[in-house]
Amino acid sequence: MRLKKRNAIAASMILAASCMTVPVMAQERGFTVTAQTYIADFGQTVRSFVLEGVPEAAANVKAEDFVIANDIVEAVQTIQGESDVTEVSYQDGTLTLTVDGFRYLPSDFVVAYVGEEDVNLSFTKDQVTTVNTEIADEFEAVEENGVHYRIYIPDEIEKPVPMVIWTHGGGERGTDNWAQIAANKGATAWIERYQDVVVLAPQAEEDWTEDILQMIRNKILELEEAGIVDPNRVYGSGCSFGGMGCILNAQYNKDLMTAIAPICPSMNETSMPALKELTDMGVWISTAVEDTFPDRDDCVVECITDLQNNGNENAQYTLYEPDEYLDYDLGTATDENQLKTEYHHAWVLTLNNEYGIMDWLMEQSK
Repeated sequence: MRLKKRNAIAASMILAASCMTVPVMAQERGFTVTAQTYIADFGQTVRSFVLEGVPEAAANVKAEDFVIANDIVEAVQTIQGESDVTEVSYQDGTLTLTVDGFRYLPSDFVVAYVGEEDVNLSFTKDQVTTVNTEIADEFEAVEENGVHYRIYIPDEIEKPVPMVIWTHGGGERGTDNWAQIAANKGATAWIERYQDVVVLAPQAEEDWTEDILQMIRNKILELEEAGIVDPNRVYGSGCSFGGMGCILNAQYNKDLMTAIAPICPSMNETSMPALKELTDMGVWISTAVEDTFPDRDDCVVECITDLQNNGNENAQYTLYEPDEYLDYDLGTATDENQLKTEYHHAWVLTLNNEYGIMDWLMEQSK
């Protein structure tokens, strides 16, 4: 009897059965699993799985012979069970499963084989041997004096290039030195769009400490001295908690920064005074009209208006309306609190260059 993909009872049976049988079968068969992923709007996303060392019987399996369970598709609504294996190819003991994209980091997924061939090709997330992630793998992981960061420098630099400091959201705090580039398309978006750009992505364990801000300063100066970074084109961007980090860095390194584009920044007694000091710097803040923090938009308007009144003619803001989220599979929740959480994901819009915000930032020069 074939199990149907979107039958919740069947999926739970697959999950339970796979958890019991896969470890033994994987050891007996000896196949390895490589996940091929990329950074999409909602973070690290699976494109395909490559199974190596599988038996020849796998040459006859089909896409519909696989069921994916416990996969998370969307960033806010943790909808599970929406992904399928869409294509299968086999060659010389290597089986490639192309899948509908689903989020790698939060998904405790199982890929279950339910076909009729006498072969067990099921595996769990814990049994993935290797994970390859486009662009993100090109960032170097560094730890200096307790500060963790990732940095991307183009391979061939003929002349100094722009630099973007990306500061992550609150959910990416820690010391794994990975979440800050894998949880969303914040750090990688600049490389995808502009190629010749240096991207520095620090990770805060708790707060944006002076140690982190000083590391950023040291790295900017080091790369400028090496002829890698153009001192006239050093930019900052970040979302939510990282939007605040973007502002604090701009204040701390005011003499080095050219312009910033904070996204839905945390607006509080620390970030607001810091923002109002940036009277000589390009600033474009984007956020939602409605957000998890009810006064975020009002605080943004207040600060930008203050900057404009103090002579900053290159300070502006964008307030995204609810219908602008629909093209990005956001803004459809029926629960009011969940809906506002979706609107908080303003970085999805900005990092797809809505209103040309990314282009504007990269065009700024001292």
